[in-house]
Amino acid sequence: MKKFFFFLFTAMLCIGFTGCVDGDDHSSEKKTDKIVGTWNNYKDTWNNGTESDYYEDGKYGVCFKENGSGYWTYYGEVDEYFDWEISGSTLRFDYGYGDYEVTKIKTLKNNELVLSWEDDEEGDYLEHYERIR
Repeated sequence: MKKFFFFLFTAMLCIGFTGCVDGDDHSSEKKTDKIVGTWNNYKDTWNNGTESDYYEDGKYGVCFKENGSGYWTYYGEVDEYFDWEISGSTLRFDYGYGDYEVTKIKTLKNNELVLSWEDDEEGDYLEHYERIR
């Protein structure tokens, strides 16, 4: 009977440690895979739900490439290049000259991306994107 409980205890420890390690790695990998593509901004809202006047149809877009690079678009033209990186729910844009921005990913689904930006003057706001490619 002692051998049975020892075996059961050992098996539970192995399963528990394995489960904790795998979960974190796969979630970051899935976010990285899901964000790759071209996204069009279709709405901006303040965190309280009211629409922001920053938004204008077709004004902004963003493209994330598999190699970790990307670019912002402004009325369909490339506006600024960056390198990107996801860590948990944090998305970092590195512009390559010592300048970077950090935002939080609120929603990331196949065709929907919502980014939360901090704005000290106006309050935090959300940018809503739809995948176009």
